Amino acid sequence: MRYWWRGSSIGTRLGHENRLRIEDLTGRLPILLNVVDKLPVEGKHKTWVGEAHDIFQQLVGWLLESHEAVCMQRSIHNFGECQKEKYNDSTNITR
Repeated sequence: MRYWWRGSSIGTRLGHENRLRIEDLTGRLPILLNVVDKLPVEGKHKTWVGEAHDIFQQLVGWLLESHEAVCMQRSIHNFGECQKEKYNDSTNITR
């Protein structure tokens, strides 16, 4: 993870504690870590405001609203729905 943070555009803005919180939040999954890394430090619609603890809250909000996170949530939900019938409790007792 140290190597990933060194190459990250936001790594210098976050303290060690917030980096660990981001790792926990994303499960260290590259698809989600890359979303966090792509979040704009400055931009028209999303800008960093406040201290490091506020930055973490902003990151969480932006991550949860990201296309990748929404697609991942939808895929997990669809998988669960498909498996529901497979593991349905049924008692077919014939006498």
